[in-house]
Amino acid sequence: MKLALIFEPNIPYCPHNHLHLQSFYQTTMDTSRLILIEQMLNKNPNDDFLLYAAALENHKTGDVTKAIQLLSRLRERSPDYLGTYYQLGSYFEQVGDEDKAIEAYQAGIPVARSQGDVKTIGELTEALMLLDAEYE
Repeated sequence: MKLALIFEPNIPYCPHNHLHLQSFYQTTMDTSRLILIEQMLNKNPNDDFLLYAAALENHKTGDVTKAIQLLSRLRERSPDYLGTYYQLGSYFEQVGDEDKAIEAYQAGIPVARSQGDVKTIGELTEALMLLDAEYE
């Protein structure tokens, strides 16, 4: 008896299906985590960390557009939330909007500088260099 048939009856047994199962269950876990975060965010709509986490989880489930919307909202509401800038820039890059990516990276540098975060300044500067842009 093959355990895969009991474990997941919709997927016929094949020794190579473990990769498909792993992907299926990872997606399910990501979706469950997103639902939980959204429920917490509904109860605490002003929680910046939950908004950031919701953006990251939307990205993991493949909804880059929603992730960009959430990070843009976070940036408007809490411009000192430093993690927003690099993630937002990288998501803009993923959808092919280099101008907005550059703007996000550039906007994050003074925030990082005001917080004394040298590591983030370096990451944002490197992202700009990879796009053949500079901090203005």
